[in-house]
Amino acid sequence: MAKKIVILNGSPRPRGNTAALIEAFTKGAEQAGNGVVRFDVCKMNIHPCLGCCGGGKNPESPCVQKDDMDAIYPHYKDADLVVENVPEKIEVKQAVFKQLDEVCPKHCYLNSNTSSLLMSDIYKDVSDERKAMTFSVDHDDPIRNSYLEMMWNPSTSEETKKAAIAHYHTLGFEPVITEREIKGYSINRVWRAVKRECLYLWANGYVTDVAEFDRGWMTEWHSNIGPFKLMDLIGLQTIYNIENSYYAASGDERDKPPAKLKEMIDAGHLGMKTGQGFYSGYDTEAGNLDVGKK
Repeated sequence: MAKKIVILNGSPRPRGNTAALIEAFTKGAEQAGNGVVRFDVCKMNIHPCLGCCGGGKNPESPCVQKDDMDAIYPHYKDADLVVENVPEKIEVKQAVFKQLDEVCPKHCYLNSNTSSLLMSDIYKDVSDERKAMTFSVDHDDPIRNSYLEMMWNPSTSEETKKAAIAHYHTLGFEPVITEREIKGYSINRVWRAVKRECLYLWANGYVTDVAEFDRGWMTEWHSNIGPFKLMDLIGLQTIYNIENSYYAASGDERDKPPAKLKEMIDAGHLGMKTGQGFYSGYDTEAGNLDVGKK
């Protein structure tokens, strides 16, 4: 059965990573017979929340402020699935899910694209009925491969599980399922262990040539990308947020992201999106991995 899909694009870069992801997702969705509506919210006049708690009374326009959100609300009313992809910060995701629960139809599934946060924390302000219709998905690199991780939470219903797997199959993905909720999924936790060790080796001077390390990694593990360049692709601010979420959960100093990484971020070196991270020379518009050089 065809789905009605709404995409909210928050990136200002017309040829960046997010745009490429959206194009790949849209192509697969439309080829499968689904309807896709896209909004580039960075170009729209949308006001920030005032914290007035005065919204929610009118389902046609839940916010008391009148802006370009009025063009988006009607599409929420008909959506079958909403995929959330906001920054990896628990308070931001919680606020988004709370409002989605209020404005989306009762049959609509809510899917978080979190990398490290737990859905059972994200959906704390969502109705019990909606909690049964939630699940998490983590894309490794949907532009270049069909792999993704999918994770259930304690409230995910059997009906939701079947619908989620079937939907992503129609988009050409082959989900790897984590049956019980755990921070970071399954395969992604293994990647996180690799990432943490790489950051430790780099921050403490054991690895000074990241390009050389990546070449060795790709040769040894038959990979098309090394850990340091992959972190540039993901974005170093996102990497920092993910590592910080593990540290906040454990309190273990070994989980704390290195100060050297924070210094790079503060200097504006965020990876591919800014042209420089562990590598430099990226085309910030095209998002081309092949142009990065140490």
